[in-house]
Amino acid sequence: MDLRQLSYVVLLSEERNFTRAAARANVAQPALSRQIQKLERELGVSLVDRTTRRVALTDDGLVLVGHARRVLAELDAIRVSMDSSAAVLRGRATLGVTPTPGPVDVPRLLAAFNERHPQVELAVREDLSARLTDQLRADEIDLAFVSAVGAPQRRGLELTRVAEDPLLLVVSPTHHLARATSVRMSELRDESFIMFRAPSTIRTMIVQACEAAGFVPRDQFETSDPWQAMRLADAGLGIAFLPQHDIEQRQQSVASVRLQDPSMRYEVFLARREARQLSPAAAQLMREALDSLTFEGPLRRPTP
Repeated sequence: MDLRQLSYVVLLSEERNFTRAAARANVAQPALSRQIQKLERELGVSLVDRTTRRVALTDDGLVLVGHARRVLAELDAIRVSMDSSAAVLRGRATLGVTPTPGPVDVPRLLAAFNERHPQVELAVREDLSARLTDQLRADEIDLAFVSAVGAPQRRGLELTRVAEDPLLLVVSPTHHLARATSVRMSELRDESFIMFRAPSTIRTMIVQACEAAGFVPRDQFETSDPWQAMRLADAGLGIAFLPQHDIEQRQQSVASVRLQDPSMRYEVFLARREARQLSPAAAQLMREALDSLTFEGPLRRPTP
């Protein structure tokens, strides 16, 4: 006995006709007839009273139909329950985050995702963008918010731009440039720089801009923490460059000045390894992040 045979008997009880019952079951009429005959032999009873005028169920057939309806109803309930359970997203998603995500509010993004999908285990790893790209290629993390890394770091990855922020000069309120509306990089030749550790994207941008202005920056302090860089600048120990959003969020007493020549912008991308089949949890996190953050549409970096 199998569920298919039980469903055939129920359909026959409703249609009282082999041809119509077979049509509802989407099978050929002889096939349906054979299955019911097979069930009769297995149970040792006659289920159908076959006459020339109509098809009727025997008493045993009617009893079986009652049981079959209950069995099939329970099966439907199981399917509904399992479909509902499958709709609850589960699993794990690991997100890499650069220490300077700019306008991307990662905690708020993750909190909203966690509220919608409480069964998903979220993990976050903070590191420099260049290292996060290595972790993506090694499948140690699923996704990462990274800055505009160079071609070697982009290899094998798909990046979608999600945010952009001007990079501003940060100085102490007592610094001679604190009241300036803008500044040229060449004016910073004699300053002490508070730099992010290599291979930070911001460090690379600053070094290249200084070299273009004809000097090598004197990095008196190094840190990987934007908050620490701002505090050092606030104490008058040097100058730093940070995304505008980071400066505004910290609410420190530092002064910020726009760079005139060249103007620098800090871009943030959501990255993943190309062709990787993400878990359902990670794929949903990526979709929701892109839906809420995509900046002027997707921008994919070419793969070298």
